[in-house]
Amino acid sequence: MSNNNTYNGRAKLLAKLLNYLFLLSIGTTLASMFLGDVFAAFAGNLYWPGVILDAACTFGYSVVLLRMAAADNQYRTAGYCILIAGAIRLLGSDVSENASKYVLLLNIATAMVRFIGEYNEMTAHDNLLIEADIDLSEKWTVLRKWYMIVFGIYCMSLLVMMLIPAVGAVISLVSSLAMIVISILKIYFLYRSSKVFAAM
Repeated sequence: MSNNNTYNGRAKLLAKLLNYLFLLSIGTTLASMFLGDVFAAFAGNLYWPGVILDAACTFGYSVVLLRMAAADNQYRTAGYCILIAGAIRLLGSDVSENASKYVLLLNIATAMVRFIGEYNEMTAHDNLLIEADIDLSEKWTVLRKWYMIVFGIYCMSLLVMMLIPAVGAVISLVSSLAMIVISILKIYFLYRSSKVFAAM
């Protein structure tokens, strides 16, 4: 009986933590919209609020992932990577636009660390749901594969941009739009994952 209570307690805790990730993901997505070039053209005065919101949500997201490390050690790797990526991005937000070389290096460093974090997080979600909901676990697997492909296309766009700027910019735009779709799906899967454990 006590083992059953322990299992139910763990499931409820995971449901709560996954729900926090769901809410913080929404905040991070909103912040990225505030920081994007398209949104800035219409409401540039929201840049710094976007930076603050992004930093707060990223820090909170990392703390929750580290809290989930007891369930899967890859959450710990994800938490540290996302925290580091957020710190690099925050430091880079105050770099002068004239220092384009440093901005590019910061963007590449942030993207690489973030990729490691996202990959480990999605893998941990996948592992966590194998026994609880195999269909949702497989969806996390597919999302992780698409994330890897889109990230690869983004890296390729950086190389192409150095040779053919116009073509590189188009590829970068396409990969950015694909990343938005992946982010939306991730938010939805986090919501569904929290509901799976809440129902246990």
